[in-house]
Amino acid sequence: APAQTWRDVDAPGARRDSAPVDVRLEYTRGEVQTRPAPTDSLLYDFHVRYDAARTRPVVGFDSAERRLALGTRAREDVPRSGDGGSGGEAVVELGRGNPFVLSAHLAVATSTFDLGGLAIRGFSLDATAGEARIRFDSANVSMMDELEIDATAATVQASRLGNAKAARIRISARAATA
Repeated sequence: APAQTWRDVDAPGARRDSAPVDVRLEYTRGEVQTRPAPTDSLLYDFHVRYDAARTRPVVGFDSAERRLALGTRAREDVPRSGDGGSGGEAVVELGRGNPFVLSAHLAVATSTFDLGGLAIRGFSLDATAGEARIRFDSANVSMMDELEIDATAATVQASRLGNAKAARIRISARAATA
């Protein structure tokens, strides 16, 4: 088994504005938290600690397309194994001033989404072989078109979904609990 090689990336985002942003969170192997930023000055703040022997960080913002990509991705040049090495950890903080469409793709990850107080226009979660918790402890600032959860061999807990203000909620679970 390859030795673990830990790296840290801190990526404070652009200054916030009021234009909508599509956020794609992709996270493999570890723990990730998504929550409101403590201040309103930045569009996002991202910190990740990852095993460079197994994964690589994903950080990118296309200002013209208004797309933000964050997370980690499994390295293609490393064979996948179940050798029990520990996973990394990440924190994604989103600014309260921008409307977001948040799409999260998680594999072998434990995640917490504290989305109350943000302006989430759409939310989709694709979780495979992990655990996810989704909370709206306070009301979504905007109306949400759709909240979609797709779980495969995963456990998903969602609470206070009335605060999400979603026009539609769709949940799909295969060999999973939701």
